[in-house]
Amino acid sequence: MPDRATGPVGSVVLWRSEWEGSQISEAGWMILPEHQGRGHAGAAVREPLTRARAEGRWGEIHAFPSTTNVPSNANCRRAGFEPVGEADVDYGGRMLHCNHWIWRA
Repeated sequence: MPDRATGPVGSVVLWRSEWEGSQISEAGWMILPEHQGRGHAGAAVREPLTRARAEGRWGEIHAFPSTTNVPSNANCRRAGFEPVGEADVDYGGRMLHCNHWIWRA
């Protein structure tokens, strides 16, 4: 996701994943530290959700931000994800305690 003045400021990704033995669609995002707190993530996350709804793609979309990542959890809430609980998630060999959110088209 580019900022016209500075170029890329981070990324938003949708991918197929596995959760509790089932295939799911998962979303994740990252904003470079120098660009955080400016609303980039919120705007960037809404774009693929709008497209997913319009195209009837992806089905339910899950997100797993760390329980300590207040901005990402707030972004989930603002984007229309619903909280469904907490989960321990292996992220690159490191266990993270996360909030589990689901967005339904």
